[in-house]
Amino acid sequence: MRSRRLVVAIGEIGDDVRVTGGQIEIEAIVGDDLFAAGGTVELLPTARIGGSAMVGGGRVVVAGDIAGDLAVAGENVDIASRIGGSVEAAGRRIRLFPGTVIGGDFTYVSAAPAEIAPGVVIRGRTVHRVARSPLETEAVRSLAGAVWYGLGVAWLAGLALVGGFILVIVPSALTRATGAFHRAFGPALGFGALALFATPPAILFLFVTVIGIPLALFAGAAFAAALFLGYLTAAFWLGDRCLWLVGKSGTAHRGLRLLGLIVVLIVLKAAGAVPFFGWVAILVAVMAGVGAWIYAATERRATPVA
Repeated sequence: MRSRRLVVAIGEIGDDVRVTGGQIEIEAIVGDDLFAAGGTVELLPTARIGGSAMVGGGRVVVAGDIAGDLAVAGENVDIASRIGGSVEAAGRRIRLFPGTVIGGDFTYVSAAPAEIAPGVVIRGRTVHRVARSPLETEAVRSLAGAVWYGLGVAWLAGLALVGGFILVIVPSALTRATGAFHRAFGPALGFGALALFATPPAILFLFVTVIGIPLALFAGAAFAAALFLGYLTAAFWLGDRCLWLVGKSGTAHRGLRLLGLIVVLIVLKAAGAVPFFGWVAILVAVMAGVGAWIYAATERRATPVA
């Protein structure tokens, strides 16, 4: 039975292509850069990459032409293509097949010398570094950085999607929470700090009792969801304030509120990269966001019914 593959074969693609999967075959004409990572990755002879390529997997076969540079890492790396720029490779076994043309340098990290067939053309230098650690190679570091970047983009997209869902499903509750965040920041921060620091010990105690494990699992999931919600609440409030500063009514237009949320999420992600102060700011935002929901709930219950 034929194994399942993720195939990129949709004619000409004018922009970048980023693809991950178990088994990948690429036979498209890509106008710009390619990033591919999987168990097995094959760049077929019909493929053409207009920019550079970054490829990683257990087994990697590069047979399509690449106009720019190639960074490749895998257990087994086979190259049989024309590459306009330089090649950086890392692997246990690296082979260059007849017809391969490398326009720049060929730098590779491997315990053994690369198997270079007769007729292979390397117009730059050939540099072999003996591998002691996979992280020594720039190709692997670049690939890891690209994967981390992709996960960051996916995280932001997930946050924005959940934020849009909250905005559509419970807009009134969200407005009450952001209102509490604004007018009662101190009490909300206190409620959030109490929840943040008191809940983990309580969950641990339930685990220790053994019979409370099911409840502990439920409480742990609810606690994680609350942190997630608190982060989004703080981001919504910041987005609303930005819209207010530019003269837009953030609470009147869902589209504008969602746009403000996305902008703030990007800013918060950048702030998180700042050592210490960035993480402290995010911690305070999460605590205040969680506390805002608690404060809004208690405030609503305390309001007399007419």
